[in-house]
Amino acid sequence: MFSKGTVVNNWENAATPSSELSIEGRYVKIERMRKGNLPQIYQAIQTEKIPETDWYYLPHGPFNSDAEFLQWACDTSFFLDPLFFVLYSISSERICGYCSYLNINPKVGSIEIGFIHIFPNYQKSREATEAIYLLIRESFKMKYRRCEWKCNSLNVRSLRAAGRFGFSFEGLFRQAAVIKGRNRDTAWFSIIDKEWAKIDVCYKQWLDGSNFDTAGVQKKSLGSMTKNLTGINDSLMKTLSSRGRTIQNS
Repeated sequence: MFSKGTVVNNWENAATPSSELSIEGRYVKIERMRKGNLPQIYQAIQTEKIPETDWYYLPHGPFNSDAEFLQWACDTSFFLDPLFFVLYSISSERICGYCSYLNINPKVGSIEIGFIHIFPNYQKSREATEAIYLLIRESFKMKYRRCEWKCNSLNVRSLRAAGRFGFSFEGLFRQAAVIKGRNRDTAWFSIIDKEWAKIDVCYKQWLDGSNFDTAGVQKKSLGSMTKNLTGINDSLMKTLSSRGRTIQNS
């Protein structure tokens, strides 16, 4: 007997993210990237003294001048897909990074969070985690059925972040792209709508003030909360990254 697949009831096209989308949380504010704040973003990049390794797996940068950054931003960042955002730390009133929605497909209910660049002083911070949380939550509010995360299989930090943020591994797309003259095998991850409620609880528990001591150190990690929901473990991370290195060096 052949199955026709699971019936999808009471779902129509997801909404297209508004070009004016702005989201404010407890620790971070997310606003649309605009030409007027590009000098401020570039100044933040310079001030943060971003190490060269942070640029390895991004399709853009590093930038040697403000003109070079401006050219990239104008060529890439002012469309509806990708839809770029600037992340502001509420406590420090400083830019802490940028990211985007991309591969936005309301007809099938699929959206990706990508071009993620969290500046060094804010990596693994409450601001960075809440930014990803708010964007995932917003995607499901807009009735998307799946929220995607994709990264270079060599990017161990991004692989681990996917698991920490509650994404489940779906597969490896071999030789998916050539980035900066090098092969990229792309690891795919996702959260689907029926999984979100349990993952949402994990984020809320992690972000709650009671999860941090007076010095701001977490008492319980987000990864420990989401670990049993994603099936991502150290063995999988090792397999992905080592396989990627083997192909790159062949």
